[in-house]
Amino acid sequence: MQRLPLPTGLSGLSASPKTRKELKNLFMTTGETPVLSIRPGVEAVQTGFGKCRGMGLFANQVTRDEELYSVSGERLIRVVVTNPQARKVLTADDVTVTDLGEITGSGECLLIAGFTKLLIMQIGGIAWVYDQDNGLVQITDEDFEPSVSATYDDGRWVF
Repeated sequence: MQRLPLPTGLSGLSASPKTRKELKNLFMTTGETPVLSIRPGVEAVQTGFGKCRGMGLFANQVTRDEELYSVSGERLIRVVVTNPQARKVLTADDVTVTDLGEITGSGECLLIAGFTKLLIMQIGGIAWVYDQDNGLVQITDEDFEPSVSATYDDGRWVF
């Protein structure tokens, strides 16, 4: 069995910046014996709907597992690894891609997860909110102005 350098937590003097050791680029596969594996890469799952305009993680509200969301061309898609035995290189049989709705335009997008909703914002343009109950809805609030960045803070997005 391969030995892993386990995280040691914070270290450093009280008057200096702290450093932290973490496990990176690993994920746990479930089964009879859980195993830490190298993060899988995607070689060619399918052609998609166009160029990738942005990606982000958002937790499934039922299972609480993080899932990958992407703006592919003018479509918002969810990519879920469905094969628990998937290894380093994923194939089309290892994933399920779900089309969630239209994201108009062609510019780069930011995807920022809140607790129950996902913000999809075209940089300098319009924005949408996705949640699993209501689907994809464009922000039409008259106070919303096109922004170049956003963050999620204390239950709301700040543009």
